[in-house]
Amino acid sequence: MSGAPVVQSVGVYQQGDSYVNIRVSRGLGVACVAAAVAGVAWMTTDVLAQANPVYQERIQTMRTMGGSFRPIVGIVQGQSTDLDAAATSARALADAAKRIVAQYPAGTGRDANPETRARPEIWSNRAAFEAAANLLAAEAEKMAVAAATKNADAIRAQMGPLGQACGGCHGGPAASGGTFRFERPS
Repeated sequence: MSGAPVVQSVGVYQQGDSYVNIRVSRGLGVACVAAAVAGVAWMTTDVLAQANPVYQERIQTMRTMGGSFRPIVGIVQGQSTDLDAAATSARALADAAKRIVAQYPAGTGRDANPETRARPEIWSNRAAFEAAANLLAAEAEKMAVAAATKNADAIRAQMGPLGQACGGCHGGPAASGGTFRFERPS
């Protein structure tokens, strides 16, 4: 009997008018748990994010900014007419951009966390980084003001300067990495 898998019930679910008893072998259950744990570990892009909240804040800020562009770009490209969503997103973008400089304090680079994707140039060329981040914050604020007018032409007009400000850190082809673009540690 040592070779027989141990099967246990993990739940009874209603499917239409009948009930289905979900059963899995212990080995499959362990594999599912291991896969879930691996998935959570994979989704955590910064190993020390839980130990030092600044890492998680940086990740969340960049995700907020990236997501905020969707409704704005929809207006610019004529794929959307939802000016309210664009205004809300532009405000979120501007608020997030204002936090960038403070989220990269000294001592939070690869010396403290070898897994961080923040490039060392953020700290070694601090003045240029702060200038680029502050320009982005200023252009994002102008986008928020333009979007608050609910005028698609004003949003389109501000998209160029905002895009150029994003390029201050992320400019150039992906292979070049831009000056401050995140990168995978080697």
